[in-house]
Amino acid sequence: MAQIDLLNAAVATLNADVTALSVDQPAAFTKLQGSITALQKTLTEANQTQAILLVSGVAAAPLGTIALPVTLIPGTFAPVSVQADFSIPTSMSFVSEVLGPIPTGEGKGLQAAMVGSLLRVIVFGINQTVITDGLDFTINLKTTLKGQFQILMQNVIATDANGNNIPICFTSGIATVQ
Repeated sequence: MAQIDLLNAAVATLNADVTALSVDQPAAFTKLQGSITALQKTLTEANQTQAILLVSGVAAAPLGTIALPVTLIPGTFAPVSVQADFSIPTSMSFVSEVLGPIPTGEGKGLQAAMVGSLLRVIVFGINQTVITDGLDFTINLKTTLKGQFQILMQNVIATDANGNNIPICFTSGIATVQ
């Protein structure tokens, strides 16, 4: 099987697991974690070059604040900064952003702000340290409605230590509010 077919199959499995979160949340969340691990393995075996930015689905969030984790799988191009825009449903509002421990330890910072109807998030540093595998950041949103809400990601950019754009792909996520 060609490398691209392996990657597409792994991403399809990941998307199916995110969709299943609405059916059996605890089991689906565990399966989703397994799929992310499998995707990382598939990418490594395929000598993955592209970085991947994943919005992990929130399995069950109470009404109020929702913590939406975003994970970076760096690839061989070694990103030192990442920017992404998130389309937040109109029933939600942006509260805050939290940088994960891995990029914090690498001397990175995090900024987020609404730009029109999009939430723009930038992970950066005044250094050339590569952002390694792991939880990159968390977006905290507030809602008063129950239901499933798709969090779409767009305009994703990653740069290397010299400021050059590098290949990156991304997946959106689903927040289920009960």
